[in-house]
Amino acid sequence: MMRRRLLTRSEPDAGYSVLEAAIVLPVVFLLLMVIVQWAIVWHARNVAEAAAQEGLRTAAAYTATAEAGRADTVNYLAQVAPHALPDPQVTVTRGPTAVTVSVHARVMTLIPFGHFSVDETVSGPIETFVTAP
Repeated sequence: MMRRRLLTRSEPDAGYSVLEAAIVLPVVFLLLMVIVQWAIVWHARNVAEAAAQEGLRTAAAYTATAEAGRADTVNYLAQVAPHALPDPQVTVTRGPTAVTVSVHARVMTLIPFGHFSVDETVSGPIETFVTAP
C-alpha cells in the first residue's frame, strides 16, 4: 500500500497531457487555417489584378473592343485560377480616351462560415493613331 501511494505522489500530472492537447490542437489548427486562407486571398488578389491588366492590354489596343478585353480577362482567369476564383464577374468600360477593367470574384474558402471576395480595377489610356505633322 505504501508503494502505491509513492507512485501516485510522484506522478501528480498523469492525464493532463491529453487534456492540454484537446485544448491546444484545435486552436493551432484554426490558426493554421487562417494563415492558409490569408495566403489564398492574397494570391487571388494578385491573380485578379493580373487578369484585369491582361484585359486592359487587349481592350486598349488601337482597333480593339471592350468585349475583346472582357473575353481575354475571362480566358486568363479560366486558365490560371479556375478553382481559386469561381464565377468571376468582369466589367470592361471603353471610353473615348481610357479603358477600365474591373474584376470581382469569390475566393475559395477553408474557414467555415467565411466568405471572401476580391475586387480589382485597372485603368489605362487607349492607343490612338497620330499622323506625323
